[in-house]
Amino acid sequence: MAHTASFLVAHLFLGIGQLVPDLHYVFCSIIAFIIQFTFLAAFLWLNVMCIDIAWAFSGLHPPQGSALERDHKKFILYSAYAWGTSGMLSVITATVEFVPGLADGSPLKPNFGLRACWFESKLIFC
Repeated sequence: MAHTASFLVAHLFLGIGQLVPDLHYVFCSIIAFIIQFTFLAAFLWLNVMCIDIAWAFSGLHPPQGSALERDHKKFILYSAYAWGTSGMLSVITATVEFVPGLADGSPLKPNFGLRACWFESKLIFC
């Protein structure tokens, strides 16, 4: 469900960014960060599903407790991995975007919202 919800939000904001013309720079930047976070989260939730399937067929022992407790513990770990990693990468991107030392033309700077509601820089981020 988290994977599907992430994709839903990502595509919803991607559509808004593409279909609404002339969005203000601030709104366009916010949309770009939401798109980045949710696409990263969707990818990582897909990775979580692969990990869970591999765990189920590997014969490794799941966390101790009842089935409900085990599922709850796994969900907490999986959520920390998927949402936490997406959040950390988004914070790193925001830091690079808003650090005052980088010029707008720098290949290290994503330049959200300058041309579209996504990355303008193609060197590192695409």
